[in-house]
Amino acid sequence: MTEIASVPAAADPGVLASVREITEDPDDRTALVEMSRRLRSTKDGTLLAAVTGATPVGVGLLGAPTPGGPPTFEAVGPSVDALTALLGAARERSAGPLQWWARGTALALARWFVEHGEATVEREVLRMERSLDPPPSTSLPVRPATAEDLPEVAEINALAFAQHPDRARMTLDDIRAHVDLLGGAPGDVLLDEGSPASGFCWLRRHPSRVGEIYVLAVRPEAQGRDLGRGLLSAGLVRLRAMGYDRAALYVDHDSPARALYERNGFQDVGRSHLAVRIS
Repeated sequence: MTEIASVPAAADPGVLASVREITEDPDDRTALVEMSRRLRSTKDGTLLAAVTGATPVGVGLLGAPTPGGPPTFEAVGPSVDALTALLGAARERSAGPLQWWARGTALALARWFVEHGEATVEREVLRMERSLDPPPSTSLPVRPATAEDLPEVAEINALAFAQHPDRARMTLDDIRAHVDLLGGAPGDVLLDEGSPASGFCWLRRHPSRVGEIYVLAVRPEAQGRDLGRGLLSAGLVRLRAMGYDRAALYVDHDSPARALYERNGFQDVGRSHLAVRIS
């Protein structure tokens, strides 16, 4: 039988690590990274654990209400039973609507709620992919970031994503934590060689043959100069050199950046994340 318990703050890392060990879906693993970031940065969420016996089999994060909106919720678990139990506990604790951010194994359950009229879609994120054979060409000089460059990366990120619902809240500490939690290194962030740099392309390593363009960001005053395309191409060249056969990225279905990715060979391979409002 699956039971739900609130997790004391001191136990957060251990519970997240336990669930990561039983999680294979890369989107679920990304969700665990995001949960860890939010718990570190805002410290206003309630971590819920789905437990069978003494073993965590799922985890959910119930956040504070958003400005003008309901509390946020996200859950990771390899089974529908664990996810359903976590969602039920979150709905009971919120005593009202939730904005449920569903990805990975939770995506099918969220779609079920939408199809049965129990939830409405508020945001959709696409997964796009392209082949790295042949590799793209690039003429933009770039350099791998060092730990000393991360404050500049954080500054570019804040300016480029000032209106973004997620990335606008990322601090320097969040950037550093992401580098660690994603299992990479500062050198996975490529900066243009300007002084100061005008943009960056952050790569994410995966154990599969598909590497990821994790973040592409350009300072607002440098946009419209084809720098985004240059950074994207440089990132693709680097992924090919790292041994990947394909590249993937995630983008909001209505984002202007989607056109850039389509012009550079990326194709939509399906909805990856849904933000749904559930009563």
